[in-house]
Amino acid sequence: MKAAHSINDVAAFVEADLAFHDVILRASGNAFVPVLFEPLHRVLEKRRTETSAVPAIQEHAIGHHQNIAEALESRDAARSRQAMDAHMQQTLDDLKQLVLEAK
Repeated sequence: MKAAHSINDVAAFVEADLAFHDVILRASGNAFVPVLFEPLHRVLEKRRTETSAVPAIQEHAIGHHQNIAEALESRDAARSRQAMDAHMQQTLDDLKQLVLEAK
């Protein structure tokens, strides 16, 4: 995501973003989770392409994904949940402030 952001390659950024989430889904150890989310992949890709066109949103996602990765590596469930909650809130805030208000 960082490399794609540095050269403003939205398609590569979205691909890396989705890959990050896929890794987490597979790491859950629940075989049904990745299967359940597979049909949403195309929808998510389309929406993320729209939102990831905004450089500030890319920066926020990079920071939150780093926090999530570090929390998961620490194996601290509460920290991981908090990192994901913060990411979801930032995503919602970005959508409202940087995408929907811009239309």
